[in-house]
Amino acid sequence: MRVLFAISHPGFLRNFESGLRALLRRGHAVHVVLERDADTDSIGGAALQVLERAGADGALTHAVSRALFDSEWSALTRQLRMARDFWRYVDPLYDGARLLRERVRAETPAFATGLLAAPLLRPVADRVVHAVERRLPLPAAVSQLLDEARPEAVIVTPLVYIGSDQVQLLRAARLRGIPVVYAAGSWDHLTTKGLVHDLPDVAVVWNEAQRDECVKWHHVPAERVQIAGAQAFDHWFDQRPLV
Repeated sequence: MRVLFAISHPGFLRNFESGLRALLRRGHAVHVVLERDADTDSIGGAALQVLERAGADGALTHAVSRALFDSEWSALTRQLRMARDFWRYVDPLYDGARLLRERVRAETPAFATGLLAAPLLRPVADRVVHAVERRLPLPAAVSQLLDEARPEAVIVTPLVYIGSDQVQLLRAARLRGIPVVYAAGSWDHLTTKGLVHDLPDVAVVWNEAQRDECVKWHHVPAERVQIAGAQAFDHWFDQRPLV
């Protein structure tokens, strides 16, 4: 099977090395798409080593597509998603996390923060904004990527960063009937980041707590959520004492 693995930041590769290697060992061909280069002088430089190690197990290719989500609509679609990402933090649950709320507010367009004074309008505004954002054209480069890679499955992570463009790859793949897997990138992503704006076919999470968060906060049906464990720590199972 041909798998397209879309990862926004190369640093996240460290969290998915065991998954990549498992796919390759089972005979699947994996093409990793990064949205930025791995800086060898930063934590992202570890991505290069991950790709080298995993590539020894099978057919692994990778590419950097910096302009994957660029289009004349990019700025608008991002602003609309950022508005919805911020509105989740208005929930009283986040009253005790004001620093987190303010951090997201700093990235939010003015029209979204202005609705704080009209709480009865927010649910309506959320539905309208989501409907508009979903109907705007998808970037041509996303379609071109799917044409060239011809994946039989797409994996996307982290997906939930504020205003993330990755939802457009999810939509484009699902329009073509390609199954899409959302893979939770870290323990806090479902509570301290943005929304899962469109439903994946499967959401792979770490534990029961993340499954509940996926259902409650992101409205992913429980039957689509699979618990796979905290793959970022799989390497500990291979550790052995030195003495």
